[in-house]
Amino acid sequence: MEIIKKKINKKSLNNKDISKDVCFFDIETTGFNRNNDIVYLIGILYFDKKENSWVIAQYFANDLKDEPQLLLESSKFLMNFETIINYNGNTFDIPFVNHKLRYFGFPYSIKRENSLDIYSILRKNKSFLEIENLKLKTVEKYLGIYREDIYSGKDCISFYNDYILGGELELKERLLSHNFEDLYFLIDIMNILNIIKEKKSFKVKKDENILDFFITDIKESKDTMTFKGQLNGIKEKFIHYDRNFNILIENKDKFEIIIYTNKGLVTPDKTCIFVDKSDFNLPKNIRYSHEYEIPQNLFLLKISSDYLLNDILIFLKEILQNIL
Repeated sequence: MEIIKKKINKKSLNNKDISKDVCFFDIETTGFNRNNDIVYLIGILYFDKKENSWVIAQYFANDLKDEPQLLLESSKFLMNFETIINYNGNTFDIPFVNHKLRYFGFPYSIKRENSLDIYSILRKNKSFLEIENLKLKTVEKYLGIYREDIYSGKDCISFYNDYILGGELELKERLLSHNFEDLYFLIDIMNILNIIKEKKSFKVKKDENILDFFITDIKESKDTMTFKGQLNGIKEKFIHYDRNFNILIENKDKFEIIIYTNKGLVTPDKTCIFVDKSDFNLPKNIRYSHEYEIPQNLFLLKISSDYLLNDILIFLKEILQNIL
Protein backbone atom coordinates (compact mmCIF):
# COMPACT_ATOMS: atom_id res chain seq x y z
CA MET A 1 0.00 0.00 0.00
CA GLU A 2 1.24 3.43 -0.93
CA ILE A 3 0.22 6.92 0.22
CA ILE A 4 0.75 9.66 -2.35
CA LYS A 5 0.44 13.24 -1.09
CA LYS A 6 0.29 16.44 -3.10
CA LYS A 7 -0.13 20.03 -1.92
CA ILE A 8 -2.71 22.03 -3.79
CA ASN A 9 -3.22 25.77 -4.14
CA LYS A 10 -6.80 26.61 -5.02
CA LYS A 11 -8.43 30.00 -4.41
CA SER A 12 -11.85 28.56 -3.58
CA LEU A 13 -10.33 26.74 -0.59
CA ASN A 14 -9.75 30.14 0.98
CA ASN A 15 -13.51 30.69 0.98
CA LYS A 16 -14.68 31.45 4.50
CA ASP A 17 -17.51 28.93 4.03
CA ILE A 18 -15.00 26.06 3.85
CA SER A 19 -13.61 25.20 7.27
CA LYS A 20 -10.09 23.90 7.65
CA ASP A 21 -11.53 21.23 9.97
CA VAL A 22 -13.39 19.38 7.18
CA CYS A 23 -12.14 16.93 4.60
CA PHE A 24 -13.26 15.85 1.13
CA PHE A 25 -13.53 12.12 0.46
CA ASP A 26 -13.79 9.87 -2.60
CA ILE A 27 -13.13 6.18 -3.28
CA GLU A 28 -12.44 4.03 -6.32
CA THR A 29 -13.49 0.37 -6.42
CA THR A 30 -13.34 -2.56 -8.84
CA GLY A 31 -17.15 -2.71 -8.98
CA PHE A 32 -20.37 -2.11 -7.08
CA ASN A 33 -20.56 -5.36 -5.09
CA ARG A 34 -19.27 -4.89 -1.55
CA ASN A 35 -18.82 -8.64 -1.07
CA ASN A 36 -16.86 -9.40 -4.23
CA ASP A 37 -15.17 -6.14 -5.26
CA ILE A 38 -12.40 -4.24 -3.53
CA VAL A 39 -11.50 -0.65 -2.67
CA TYR A 40 -8.23 0.08 -4.44
CA LEU A 41 -7.98 3.84 -3.92
CA ILE A 42 -9.20 6.27 -1.27
CA GLY A 43 -8.57 9.98 -1.73
CA ILE A 44 -8.80 12.52 1.10
CA LEU A 45 -8.43 16.29 0.63
CA TYR A 46 -7.70 18.07 3.91
CA PHE A 47 -5.86 20.99 5.47
CA ASP A 48 -2.46 19.95 6.83
CA LYS A 49 -1.77 22.27 9.74
CA LYS A 50 1.90 21.30 9.92
CA GLU A 51 2.42 22.12 6.25
CA ASN A 52 -0.04 25.04 6.45
CA SER A 53 -1.46 23.85 3.16
CA TRP A 54 -4.35 21.90 1.66
CA VAL A 55 -3.21 18.41 0.67
CA ILE A 56 -4.67 15.51 -1.29
CA ALA A 57 -3.62 12.16 0.19
CA GLN A 58 -4.28 9.09 -1.97
CA TYR A 59 -4.18 5.65 -0.39
CA PHE A 60 -3.44 3.28 -3.27
CA ALA A 61 -3.42 -0.53 -3.37
CA ASN A 62 -0.49 -1.59 -5.56
CA ASP A 63 -1.64 -5.16 -5.04
CA LEU A 64 -5.02 -6.73 -4.22
CA LYS A 65 -3.71 -7.85 -0.84
CA ASP A 66 -3.12 -4.18 0.09
CA GLU A 67 -6.84 -3.49 0.58
CA PRO A 68 -6.97 -4.16 4.37
CA GLN A 69 -4.05 -1.85 5.12
CA LEU A 70 -5.43 0.82 2.77
CA LEU A 71 -8.77 0.73 4.59
CA LEU A 72 -7.20 0.72 8.05
CA GLU A 73 -4.82 3.63 7.47
CA SER A 74 -7.29 5.86 5.61
CA SER A 75 -10.13 5.20 8.08
CA LYS A 76 -7.92 5.95 11.08
CA PHE A 77 -7.09 9.27 9.45
CA LEU A 78 -10.75 10.04 8.64
CA MET A 79 -11.61 9.78 12.34
CA ASN A 80 -9.92 13.18 12.79
CA PHE A 81 -12.72 14.96 10.92
CA GLU A 82 -16.24 15.76 12.09
CA THR A 83 -17.40 16.69 8.58
CA ILE A 84 -16.59 14.52 5.58
CA ILE A 85 -17.68 16.11 2.30
CA ASN A 86 -18.49 13.74 -0.56
CA TYR A 87 -20.67 13.16 -3.62
CA ASN A 88 -23.11 10.26 -3.27
CA GLY A 89 -21.09 8.99 -0.34
CA ASN A 90 -24.15 8.20 1.78
CA THR A 91 -25.32 5.69 -0.82
CA PHE A 92 -22.07 4.27 -2.17
CA ASP A 93 -18.70 5.26 -0.68
CA ILE A 94 -19.49 5.18 3.04
CA PRO A 95 -21.56 1.94 3.11
CA PHE A 96 -18.91 0.26 0.92
CA VAL A 97 -16.04 1.27 3.20
CA ASN A 98 -17.95 0.47 6.40
CA HIS A 99 -18.84 -2.99 5.07
CA LYS A 100 -15.18 -3.65 4.34
CA LEU A 101 -14.08 -2.40 7.77
CA ARG A 102 -16.53 -4.79 9.44
CA TYR A 103 -15.40 -7.64 7.19
CA PHE A 104 -11.75 -7.20 8.19
CA GLY A 105 -12.66 -6.72 11.85
CA PHE A 106 -11.35 -3.16 12.16
CA PRO A 107 -12.79 -1.03 15.02
CA TYR A 108 -13.69 1.93 12.81
CA SER A 109 -16.69 3.15 10.84
CA ILE A 110 -17.61 6.39 9.12
CA LYS A 111 -20.64 7.84 10.87
CA ARG A 112 -23.52 8.95 8.69
CA GLU A 113 -23.99 12.11 10.76
CA ASN A 114 -20.43 13.18 9.86
CA SER A 115 -21.17 13.00 6.14
CA LEU A 116 -22.03 16.05 4.07
CA ASP A 117 -23.27 14.37 0.89
CA ILE A 118 -23.70 17.00 -1.82
CA TYR A 119 -25.61 14.55 -4.02
CA SER A 120 -28.15 13.91 -1.25
CA ILE A 121 -28.76 17.65 -0.90
CA LEU A 122 -29.12 18.08 -4.66
CA ARG A 123 -31.60 15.22 -4.89
CA LYS A 124 -33.88 16.98 -2.40
CA ASN A 125 -33.56 20.25 -4.32
CA LYS A 126 -33.43 19.05 -7.94
CA SER A 127 -36.76 20.62 -8.89
CA PHE A 128 -35.44 24.05 -7.88
CA LEU A 129 -32.32 23.83 -10.05
CA GLU A 130 -33.72 23.09 -13.53
CA ILE A 131 -30.99 20.52 -14.11
CA GLU A 132 -31.33 17.49 -16.40
CA ASN A 133 -29.92 14.91 -13.96
CA LEU A 134 -27.54 14.69 -11.02
CA LYS A 135 -24.66 12.84 -12.64
CA LEU A 136 -21.37 14.40 -11.61
CA LYS A 137 -20.52 15.46 -15.17
CA THR A 138 -23.96 17.10 -15.56
CA VAL A 139 -23.59 19.04 -12.32
CA GLU A 140 -20.11 20.17 -13.34
CA LYS A 141 -21.44 21.40 -16.69
CA TYR A 142 -24.28 23.23 -14.88
CA LEU A 143 -21.64 25.06 -12.83
CA GLY A 144 -19.38 25.76 -15.81
CA ILE A 145 -16.72 23.28 -14.71
CA TYR A 146 -14.80 21.62 -17.54
CA ARG A 147 -11.94 19.31 -16.69
CA GLU A 148 -9.38 17.31 -18.61
CA ASP A 149 -10.22 13.88 -17.13
CA ILE A 150 -11.78 11.91 -19.98
CA TYR A 151 -12.13 8.59 -18.17
CA SER A 152 -15.16 7.19 -16.38
CA GLY A 153 -15.28 5.04 -13.26
CA LYS A 154 -15.94 2.07 -15.52
CA ASP A 155 -12.79 2.84 -17.51
CA CYS A 156 -10.80 2.96 -14.29
CA ILE A 157 -11.93 -0.53 -13.31
CA SER A 158 -10.36 -1.85 -16.51
CA PHE A 159 -7.24 0.23 -15.94
CA TYR A 160 -6.79 -1.16 -12.43
CA ASN A 161 -7.29 -4.77 -13.51
CA ASP A 162 -4.70 -4.28 -16.26
CA TYR A 163 -2.36 -2.53 -13.79
CA ILE A 164 -2.54 -5.48 -11.39
CA LEU A 165 -1.65 -7.86 -14.23
CA GLY A 166 1.12 -5.83 -15.83
CA GLY A 167 2.18 -3.07 -13.43
CA GLU A 168 2.18 -0.40 -16.15
CA LEU A 169 2.83 2.95 -14.45
CA GLU A 170 0.84 4.95 -17.00
CA LEU A 171 -2.31 3.08 -15.92
CA LYS A 172 -1.58 3.88 -12.28
CA GLU A 173 -1.16 7.53 -13.17
CA ARG A 174 -4.55 7.56 -14.92
CA LEU A 175 -6.19 6.10 -11.80
CA LEU A 176 -4.55 8.59 -9.46
CA SER A 177 -5.34 11.48 -11.78
CA HIS A 178 -9.02 10.52 -12.03
CA ASN A 179 -9.41 10.37 -8.26
CA PHE A 180 -7.35 13.56 -7.79
CA GLU A 181 -9.59 15.52 -10.15
CA ASP A 182 -12.77 14.17 -8.54
CA LEU A 183 -11.58 15.63 -5.24
CA TYR A 184 -10.10 18.80 -6.71
CA PHE A 185 -13.33 19.77 -8.47
CA LEU A 186 -15.57 18.66 -5.62
CA ILE A 187 -14.46 21.91 -4.00
CA ASP A 188 -16.04 23.86 -6.88
CA ILE A 189 -19.18 21.72 -6.80
CA MET A 190 -19.72 23.06 -3.27
CA ASN A 191 -20.81 26.28 -5.01
CA ILE A 192 -24.10 24.65 -5.94
CA LEU A 193 -25.08 24.74 -2.26
CA ASN A 194 -24.86 28.54 -2.40
CA ILE A 195 -27.01 28.52 -5.54
CA ILE A 196 -29.64 26.43 -3.75
CA LYS A 197 -29.57 28.74 -0.74
CA GLU A 198 -29.95 31.79 -2.97
CA LYS A 199 -32.89 30.24 -4.82
CA LYS A 200 -34.64 29.37 -1.55
CA SER A 201 -34.03 32.66 0.29
CA PHE A 202 -35.88 35.94 0.57
CA LYS A 203 -35.68 39.12 2.64
CA VAL A 204 -38.35 40.98 4.60
CA LYS A 205 -38.01 44.44 6.14
CA LYS A 206 -39.21 44.81 9.72
CA ASP A 207 -38.88 48.28 11.21
CA GLU A 208 -35.23 49.13 10.56
CA ASN A 209 -34.10 45.52 10.31
CA ILE A 210 -33.75 43.19 7.34
CA LEU A 211 -34.83 39.63 8.08
CA ASP A 212 -33.23 36.85 6.04
CA PHE A 213 -35.38 33.75 5.46
CA PHE A 214 -33.99 30.50 4.04
CA ILE A 215 -36.38 27.62 3.33
CA THR A 216 -34.87 24.25 4.26
CA ASP A 217 -37.95 22.05 4.03
CA ILE A 218 -41.37 21.99 2.33
CA LYS A 219 -43.99 19.45 3.36
CA GLU A 220 -47.55 18.88 2.24
CA SER A 221 -50.59 17.34 3.85
CA LYS A 222 -54.16 17.04 2.61
CA ASP A 223 -54.92 20.76 2.81
CA THR A 224 -51.74 22.48 4.01
CA MET A 225 -48.26 23.32 2.80
CA THR A 226 -45.65 23.82 5.53
CA PHE A 227 -42.43 25.76 5.07
CA LYS A 228 -39.60 25.42 7.58
CA GLY A 229 -36.27 27.13 7.58
CA GLN A 230 -33.60 29.31 9.07
CA LEU A 231 -33.96 32.96 9.99
CA ASN A 232 -31.52 35.77 10.72
CA GLY A 233 -32.23 39.29 11.92
CA ILE A 234 -35.15 38.94 14.32
CA LYS A 235 -34.68 39.71 18.00
CA GLU A 236 -37.83 38.26 19.49
CA LYS A 237 -40.17 35.33 19.15
CA PHE A 238 -43.23 35.78 16.97
CA ILE A 239 -46.41 33.69 16.76
CA HIS A 240 -49.38 34.47 14.54
CA TYR A 241 -52.48 32.33 14.00
CA ASP A 242 -54.88 33.13 11.18
CA ARG A 243 -57.77 31.37 9.47
CA ASN A 244 -55.63 30.79 6.37
CA PHE A 245 -52.07 30.55 7.72
CA ASN A 246 -49.93 30.26 10.86
CA ILE A 247 -46.51 31.77 11.47
CA LEU A 248 -44.26 30.40 14.21
CA ILE A 249 -40.90 32.00 15.05
CA GLU A 250 -40.07 30.43 18.39
CA ASN A 251 -36.28 30.04 18.41
CA LYS A 252 -35.36 33.40 16.82
CA ASP A 253 -33.27 31.57 14.22
CA LYS A 254 -35.92 29.15 12.92
CA PHE A 255 -39.33 29.63 11.38
CA GLU A 256 -42.35 27.60 10.38
CA ILE A 257 -45.14 28.86 8.13
CA ILE A 258 -48.26 26.75 7.59
CA ILE A 259 -50.44 27.70 4.63
CA TYR A 260 -53.94 26.31 4.09
CA THR A 261 -54.17 25.38 0.43
CA ASN A 262 -56.48 24.00 -2.24
CA LYS A 263 -55.91 21.38 -4.91
CA GLY A 264 -57.19 21.26 -8.46
CA LEU A 265 -56.27 20.95 -12.13
CA VAL A 266 -54.43 23.63 -14.06
CA THR A 267 -54.84 21.63 -17.29
CA PRO A 268 -56.78 18.41 -17.92
CA ASP A 269 -53.67 16.36 -17.09
CA LYS A 270 -51.77 18.57 -14.61
CA THR A 271 -52.60 18.91 -10.93
CA CYS A 272 -51.89 22.06 -8.96
CA ILE A 273 -51.86 23.48 -5.45
CA PHE A 274 -53.15 27.03 -5.10
CA VAL A 275 -54.46 29.69 -2.73
CA ASP A 276 -57.01 32.45 -3.12
CA LYS A 277 -55.33 35.88 -3.18
CA SER A 278 -58.13 37.47 -1.20
CA ASP A 279 -57.51 35.13 1.74
CA PHE A 280 -54.02 36.56 2.14
CA ASN A 281 -54.54 40.21 1.12
CA LEU A 282 -52.28 39.69 -1.87
CA PRO A 283 -52.10 42.46 -4.48
CA LYS A 284 -54.17 41.75 -7.58
CA ASN A 285 -51.12 42.42 -9.75
CA ILE A 286 -48.71 40.21 -7.77
CA ARG A 287 -46.03 38.75 -10.06
CA TYR A 288 -45.88 35.08 -11.01
CA SER A 289 -43.60 33.01 -13.23
CA HIS A 290 -45.92 30.54 -14.97
CA GLU A 291 -47.83 31.03 -18.23
CA TYR A 292 -51.02 29.15 -17.38
CA GLU A 293 -54.35 30.90 -17.78
CA ILE A 294 -56.08 30.79 -14.41
CA PRO A 295 -58.75 32.89 -12.63
CA GLN A 296 -57.30 36.21 -11.47
CA ASN A 297 -58.06 35.54 -7.82
CA LEU A 298 -55.94 32.38 -7.69
CA PHE A 299 -52.21 32.04 -7.03
CA LEU A 300 -50.36 28.83 -7.88
CA LEU A 301 -47.75 27.29 -5.56
CA LYS A 302 -47.15 23.95 -7.24
CA ILE A 303 -47.85 22.32 -10.62
CA SER A 304 -47.73 18.51 -10.73
CA SER A 305 -44.49 17.62 -8.89
CA ASP A 306 -42.79 21.00 -9.36
CA TYR A 307 -42.85 23.75 -6.77
CA LEU A 308 -43.06 27.24 -8.26
CA LEU A 309 -40.27 28.40 -6.01
CA ASN A 310 -39.97 31.98 -7.26
CA ASP A 311 -43.71 32.44 -6.82
CA ILE A 312 -43.61 30.82 -3.37
CA LEU A 313 -40.90 33.26 -2.24
CA ILE A 314 -42.91 36.23 -3.50
CA PHE A 315 -46.04 34.88 -1.79
CA LEU A 316 -44.34 34.30 1.57
CA LYS A 317 -42.64 37.67 1.44
CA GLU A 318 -45.99 39.40 0.86
CA ILE A 319 -47.80 37.77 3.77
CA LEU A 320 -44.86 38.26 6.14
CA GLN A 321 -44.56 41.95 5.28
CA ASN A 322 -48.24 42.36 6.03
CA ILE A 323 -47.93 40.69 9.44
CA LEU A 324 -44.50 41.41 10.92
